[in-house]
Amino acid sequence: MTQFEFFALAFGSMIGVGWVTAVGGWLDQAGPVGAIVAFVLGGAIMLCIGLCYAEATPMLPVAGGEVAYAYLAFGPFKSFVVGWSLAFGYISISGFEAISISKVLGYMFPDSNWWLLYHVAGDPVYGSHLALGLICTGLITWLHYRGVDG
Repeated sequence: MTQFEFFALAFGSMIGVGWVTAVGGWLDQAGPVGAIVAFVLGGAIMLCIGLCYAEATPMLPVAGGEVAYAYLAFGPFKSFVVGWSLAFGYISISGFEAISISKVLGYMFPDSNWWLLYHVAGDPVYGSHLALGLICTGLITWLHYRGVDG
């Protein structure tokens, strides 16, 4: 991977599109100033976490990220638990991201909201959004599989 590709992967993993779908509720509850303060505080916390990784990475220059750090600090059993926890966390996030993609495109292209299936907590769920989420999830899965294979 080039430095830019690595940066893009890390940035996308940290930021994602979740903020786009959550900002409406934040603005309703906290207002514009409250949302700005929340973003600044969240960014400061992420900066601290990034600086910790920047310090830890040169100390343990191996692949594996958190699993390698847990292995060095706590041994094989706890690193095994960390690895599976991360895997399940990433799997659960992929479902949220699939929903977010459809919701963002629904905001951008209101005509894509067709085939109303049901409502969840007052929000409509459209068949077109589910299909798009499945397609995007399949595409991302294929890209990851292709990347691991090569």
